[in-house]
Amino acid sequence: MGKIALLSERTVNQIAAGEVVERPLSIVKELVENSIDAGADTISVSITDGGKSGITVQDNGCGMSEDDLFMALERHATSKITSIDELMSISTMGFRGEALPSIAAVTKFSISSSTEHGTGFSISLVNGKIVSNKPVSMPRGTEITASSLFHNVPARKKFLKSDDRESALIRELLQKFAITCPGTGFSLAHNGKTLFTYRKNETIEQRISSVWKIDSSKFSKASRNTDSASIEVFVPDPFVQVPAVSVVSVNGRIVSDRLINSAILRTFREAIGGDFKSPVVIFLKTAPGFTDVNVHPSKLEVRFTNSQLIQGLISDTITEALRSFRNTAIFVKPAENILQKQPEPFSNSTLFDLEKNTEVSYVAENTPEYSFKFRDYKKIGIVFGVYQIIETPDRIIFLDLHASHERITFSTLTGMISLKNGLSQVLISPQIIHVSSTEINIFSENSELFSESGFAIEIFDESSLVMRAVPAIGFDTDWITAVKEVLGEIANEGSSGSLNDKFLYFIASTACKASVKRNDPLSETEIDHLIEDINNSLVLTCPHGRPFFFSISRNEFEKRVHRR
Repeated sequence: MGKIALLSERTVNQIAAGEVVERPLSIVKELVENSIDAGADTISVSITDGGKSGITVQDNGCGMSEDDLFMALERHATSKITSIDELMSISTMGFRGEALPSIAAVTKFSISSSTEHGTGFSISLVNGKIVSNKPVSMPRGTEITASSLFHNVPARKKFLKSDDRESALIRELLQKFAITCPGTGFSLAHNGKTLFTYRKNETIEQRISSVWKIDSSKFSKASRNTDSASIEVFVPDPFVQVPAVSVVSVNGRIVSDRLINSAILRTFREAIGGDFKSPVVIFLKTAPGFTDVNVHPSKLEVRFTNSQLIQGLISDTITEALRSFRNTAIFVKPAENILQKQPEPFSNSTLFDLEKNTEVSYVAENTPEYSFKFRDYKKIGIVFGVYQIIETPDRIIFLDLHASHERITFSTLTGMISLKNGLSQVLISPQIIHVSSTEINIFSENSELFSESGFAIEIFDESSLVMRAVPAIGFDTDWITAVKEVLGEIANEGSSGSLNDKFLYFIASTACKASVKRNDPLSETEIDHLIEDINNSLVLTCPHGRPFFFSISRNEFEKRVHRR
């Protein structure tokens, strides 16, 4: 007898369930997606013990007939497609053909549905086997209950988190659904306690306000369109703390895709500085055939035929949305004498105050960028080798020369890359960069990134490159070491995702090493040029998120020394 044998149907079902059902969250996601596809405008979810003991999802969608109920419990059964040709143009949320039988394989499962009020049918299963079926009287719609999760696969229970943690994951998921479907009413209850209710027929702005718990004036919207894709983005004011949920929707599906997440983080890092964390809502729609949504068992990841286009759209649109908030502190002219508050929406923005957590008010100008300006200032001197003291008519500012110079360097380099026409400074004599064969290949594959940022580098022989020009950033640095480090970082990080993202990150590190260090002497003219660059900078932090400065007003200073 041979060693290879067919698995039992029960084993096959449990393997399939393992791909789809990882935790209670997985069940809720599949069932809610089906409810949305059924056209429901009211969806209620109730869970017990974080969903481990029980999950019930009830909707008022189109419902299913008795025949369809039985068919829905068969593996690979679906109403969403009829042929392989339709896989690349799926517009519904719930296709994989495994959800209901997979859920039924690891729970005690019941489903009741009706296509018209008063007449319905109910089926109950244990371990994926039907144990009862009967007509029922119920409103139009569907109600599904999955209880005793993993009762027949006890080894998988140990991988579940606490009830509160599992509940929190479900809560966040339903909030994402609520944002992507603002016309649908959602409610969630845990152990009999209602956690939230969102009414139906809301606009997207109303729903985001409800979920994020901020006024619509505190978030901004931007959109862009191409022949292949369109995008709509909502971001909150970066000066307002919003510990809320982020949502990325691709053709109506909620996804958590590495390529998209990378583009979001990179954009915030460039625009705000550091590893800035902010919720964001992204609605991405693509042309038929541009996106494959059926590459992940839980449908969380997607593939695009042109990933660079998508990353560019995300970056440009988030940046555009953030610019509506880029009205920050302005140091006013002496005639205006004091800093005042401008009417909403920008009056809640703040600056750093010396040793205190108090807010500093300001005059906001309607410019399209963050516009912290040094005006009518005097340079007093440098303390601790790196902090420039600056006096204005009504305050003293302590400017970190290294952090500010680092940001200017980083912005210059990334600007070159984004414009794809990096300005170059030709070297007096070409420089040889000795590299390994692996680094030669990495450079060959990514030479365009170097040229776009201002480098002129060619392959010299099998173990060296020749560098003839470097980015024109206004000062010199150890560019040979910088190129070697960038090649090494790309080798270590691999080529997955956007190399442009990695290149920007590596350039940030280069900028840090190349910028003014503690006790590096700067002339008066150089400091004036640096302050001018800061006045034109889009952000007020270095690439790692450190602020340029902090300040203390004359009034506060005089209070400290008891003159007021």
